[in-house]
Amino acid sequence: MAKGLGSWQRAPLALSIIEIVYAKRAKFPEEIQTLGDLQQSGRYPFVEDGTIKELKVHAGPDQFQVKSEDSTCRVLTNAARTVAARVMATKLTFFDADYADDFGGTLSRLRDVLDCWAKAATALTLSELRLRTLDVAVPPQDVDLARWLRPSWHAGDLGKSGSQGMAIRDTALADGVMHVRVRTAEVEPGQKVIPPPDLMTAVHVRLPKSLMGPFDRPARVAIVDVERVIGVEGLALERIESLLTTAHAETKAAFESVFEDSALDYFRGDDVS
Repeated sequence: MAKGLGSWQRAPLALSIIEIVYAKRAKFPEEIQTLGDLQQSGRYPFVEDGTIKELKVHAGPDQFQVKSEDSTCRVLTNAARTVAARVMATKLTFFDADYADDFGGTLSRLRDVLDCWAKAATALTLSELRLRTLDVAVPPQDVDLARWLRPSWHAGDLGKSGSQGMAIRDTALADGVMHVRVRTAEVEPGQKVIPPPDLMTAVHVRLPKSLMGPFDRPARVAIVDVERVIGVEGLALERIESLLTTAHAETKAAFESVFEDSALDYFRGDDVS
C-alpha cells in the first residue's frame, strides 16, 4: 500500500499531520461557516463543532506559566474517516491516514481544504508550519526490535521484559527545529498501541489496525514520532507546498536514521525475493 513515506510494501506510517499556524482570526465564527461547502460537496460529510483544550505558554520577566485554555474549533472528516481537518481561529491542522498517492496525495487533500478556508479567511498571516509523522514499527515474530533500532536509539532495556523507554533528539535548524522521539513499548494480545497524548483526542481518524492493533500476539514495538517545525513569518500561501515537500524529505531522512538497514529493507519489501 502506498503511504506518505513512499510506496513501501510495509511502510510503518500510521498518521501524517500538517499544521499551519496563522494570526488569530477576529471573525472566525463567520468565516468558518464557509467550510460547509466541503460538506455539501460530499468530500467531508461529517462536521462537528466543539472546543479543544490547548496549552498556552505565558512568559514574563520573572515568571513562566503554562495554562490550559479552551479554543473553539470545527472538525471535518471524510466518509472513510481516514482524513480530517481541524480548523481553529489560530491554526488549521490536517490529519491524513489515507496514504493514497504518497505524499503528493496528502498535499492534494490538504490543498482541497486549505483553498476553501483561505477564500473566507483572507489575508492569512502565517507564522509557523509543522509536518509530523507517527510511525509504529512492528517486527515479525522472529525478529528482535533491538536488531532493528540503531544503538543510539535504544530506549529502555530492550533485553528486559517490561522495560519501556523514550529516546529524544531536538535539533535546532536555521529556520526552525526537528524533533525525533522514539518510544519502545510492549503490547499484549488484544492490546492496542496508544498514540501520543496530544493526538489521542484530537480527531477520530481510523488508524491502520496492522500497526495500532489490537494485536493477536505479544510484541515489542517502536513508536517513532518525527516533527519538523518551520518558522514562516509572513510566508505566502503559495509557498506552503514547496516547504512541505522539503520538510517531508527531511522527516523521511530523520525516520530512516533511527533504523538499521535490515528494518528499512523490511519496510520497503526488499527482503522478499
